Amino acid sequence: MDGKEISFIKNSRDLILKKGAFPAAAGFRLAEFSPEGAMRRVPKRWEAYYVVDGKHRDLVADMRAAADWCEAQLSTIEPRVPIIDIPGDTVID
Repeated sequence: MDGKEISFIKNSRDLILKKGAFPAAAGFRLAEFSPEGAMRRVPKRWEAYYVVDGKHRDLVADMRAAADWCEAQLSTIEPRVPIIDIPGDTVID
């Protein structure tokens, strides 16, 4: 069981718990470089990123992909999980 989603989860956990850091930032972009290397203005937009192997990755997109992956995994096993009635618990559908 290995893919980009679980790798993101494992890597983030290791950085936060073992190294005490998660190299990420947020800001807005006003310009970007074209494939030819020329700078061009773009509409102001906010973005959040984190760093993997010295390269920026879209933090929000990768977090959403990891959450979707977790939801899919939990949905797969949910029918096989026995219902346990613990006093005080409420059932949420």
